[in-house]
Amino acid sequence: TPLTDVLDRLESAYGVEIILTNEHIASCPITADLSQQALYTQLEIICAVLLTTFEVKGTNIILSGGSCG
Repeated sequence: TPLTDVLDRLESAYGVEIILTNEHIASCPITADLSQQALYTQLEIICAVLLTTFEVKGTNIILSGGSCG
């Protein structure tokens, strides 16, 4: 599933806005099963797969860095 689809689902489920600082990773595929995981666990998995970091600012989550490789 493309990262943007995964992030859209997280935004809807948790009422947050997720911002990518690197738009090049928007179409990177996510193949991990994130169901039944807490929000922060899901974000940690995404960050591990895409070599990104996340920061929480209010109801915004900022994903920085990363690559599809």
